[in-house]
Amino acid sequence: FFSGKSAAALRSDSFMVVIGDELDEWGLTKDGDPVKLIEKRTNTYGDRAKICLSSTPKNISPITESLGAI
Repeated sequence: FFSGKSAAALRSDSFMVVIGDELDEWGLTKDGDPVKLIEKRTNTYGDRAKICLSSTPKNISPITESLGAI
């Protein structure tokens, strides 16, 4: 378990399964986009890695962009 707002947590371990809630509230960290950091942390597991992101959508936000909604 880790916080999307904690860059240190995102770069310290590898994860096979990531469930991220309220993505639109995460914002950028000093190390960049938390979603890109998560994707890098799951690379160890290749095709077995699973990433599930959810959020209450806003007009323009990371979750709507990831869904191709804009």
